[in-house]
Amino acid sequence: KPDLVFPIIHAFFGDSASANLASEIAVFKEQCYQKRDLLRQQHGGGQHHGPAIRDVRSGHKHAGSQIKADR
Repeated sequence: KPDLVFPIIHAFFGDSASANLASEIAVFKEQCYQKRDLLRQQHGGGQHHGPAIRDVRSGHKHAGSQIKADR
């Protein structure tokens, strides 16, 4: 389905040239958006929008504290 992108991140501390985990997650999130847009173009996703990808503010650990990502 072009509107379904299942983001999975495999992270290990210290395996990246960037010590900033927040920047790594931001890059990963942008790659998810790009993959979703590419799938929509390839499969004619049209104007249908799937569920919003949500972001968790740093310091929040509960699912209820999620906010809608700006996009």
